[in-house]
Amino acid sequence: MATGAVLLKEALGISHAYLSLTIYSSRKKCNYLFKIESFSLLSKSSVEEFCSDDFEAGDYKWQLHVYPTGDKSRNVKDNISIYLELVDTESLPTGWEVNVISNFFIFNHLQNKYFSNADVVQTRYHSMKTIFGIDNFINLSTFSDHGNGYLFNDTCVIIWLYPNGRVDGKGNSISIFLDVSRSSTPQGTKLFVKYLLRVKDQKNGKHIEKKGDYLYSPSNDYASGWSNFLSLAKLKDTEEGYLVDDTLIIEAEATLLGLVLTES
Repeated sequence: MATGAVLLKEALGISHAYLSLTIYSSRKKCNYLFKIESFSLLSKSSVEEFCSDDFEAGDYKWQLHVYPTGDKSRNVKDNISIYLELVDTESLPTGWEVNVISNFFIFNHLQNKYFSNADVVQTRYHSMKTIFGIDNFINLSTFSDHGNGYLFNDTCVIIWLYPNGRVDGKGNSISIFLDVSRSSTPQGTKLFVKYLLRVKDQKNGKHIEKKGDYLYSPSNDYASGWSNFLSLAKLKDTEEGYLVDDTLIIEAEATLLGLVLTES
């Protein structure tokens, strides 16, 4: 094991997409931005539908529904389905109607502008029909291809290992820290990450694990972790199984809990 810091990297599957909705009701115009976090993971999971929080437009409450692999109830496959629902209709008077002109947009990060894959839709909401939308909004393969600009690139996670320790662990412990590559994170983005660092016991299976969470942002110039992760004495003890044939195994697990994008 050499002195100094050892840099390890792995990909953290964090992809983000931005959908925008413009609503023209009889009263006013409203724009609503919906940020989808970890879309690449959602599209590969068993989640068939996810919804936005309720939002107001034209003095009515609405909700956006997105089917990342298509609305199966409408026999949609390999396309993203998107719908706009009028909610909280119990408070509306008997015989109510709401006439709406809406348009769905998707943000292209490469061209830095929004695109619409469908024409403006004019709909009449009433008690028998409270949800409208587009079954085949965009092809899933086209959307998921990072080269097309609809998804952010995955974020790179960096693991810093100091074999002889640093700060209060210098000379007596190994120090391990987790960081996020600033160059792979979009400018102005903050990531709240929950993580686990593990040094594996290769003989007895008594691994050493430590958990933490941290808000990574461009303004933070330090990583998160432990300067006294494992004592050098215990590491070099032949009865222990942490260092076997001069090999140390370190594992990291990271989960995105939230994202904040500072918009100008």
